[in-house]
Amino acid sequence: MTQPFRNPYITPNGALKQHHRVMLFVGNDDWQFIKGSRLETGTVTITLSILFNKLANELSKRGLNDLSDSKTFERLVANCEIKLPV
Repeated sequence: MTQPFRNPYITPNGALKQHHRVMLFVGNDDWQFIKGSRLETGTVTITLSILFNKLANELSKRGLNDLSDSKTFERLVANCEIKLPV
């Protein structure tokens, strides 16, 4: 099933779900590449929100939901790959 390009932390009526703001530094080339791929407002925020949500879901599926296994968490995040469904 194809998922919509929509921020998973915002309800369908536009209200924010319980949330936190995340700030990060990215390289100019990566910024320009992502921003230039889709010029509409919110592209970077929506993209990172979707990826953050997918990462959280994967960590949860693997039972990595506390600090007891930080090495496995770090290894998974550092070595993850994005693969499109077939």
